[in-house]
Amino acid sequence: MCMSRPSRPAGPPPLTAEEKAEQEAAKQREKNEREAAELKEKREQEDAREKALEKKVKTERKGSGAQSLLSGGKGGIGYFDETL
Repeated sequence: MCMSRPSRPAGPPPLTAEEKAEQEAAKQREKNEREAAELKEKREQEDAREKALEKKVKTERKGSGAQSLLSGGKGGIGYFDETL
């Protein structure tokens, strides 16, 4: 007794020119959206880096400001040092 193999189902039908064009357009759209998202994220990172740098420079320029000699811990009337 000889058993034959079942025939394989045919693959999907070949794509028409319109379907190929639609797929290519969808791929291009996805690529453009991905690139736009990457550029936006990169810009946001650069802005955050720039703001952090500005904040750092601003605090360095600002300095400590005026110190109170009455209640400050670095001398003056309110300073008490046990080593005296």
